[in-house]
Amino acid sequence: MQKGILSHSDLSAALGEAENRIEKSDDRKLSDANRAATIFPIRVLLLANQASQSGRKLSIFRVCGIGSEIDIDASGAGK
Repeated sequence: MQKGILSHSDLSAALGEAENRIEKSDDRKLSDANRAATIFPIRVLLLANQASQSGRKLSIFRVCGIGSEIDIDASGAGK
C-alpha cells in the first residue's frame, strides 16, 4: 500500500474473492476444519488491511482473543 502498487480496496476485493471461492468451493477433499484453516489467514489479512486503511495497527493477539491471557515483555517473549 505504501508504495502505491496496490490500493486498500484492490487488496480487499482480491482477498474477499479468495475467501468467497474457498467458502463456495465444491471440493469435497477439504474437511470443514481444513476449509476454516484455509480461510483464517485470509480473514486476518482482511482485518489487517482494514486496520491499516484507518491508520491503526492490528494485534494478532487481539484477533485471536488471547490479548488478556498472556503477558508479552519488551523482548516479545511470553511470561
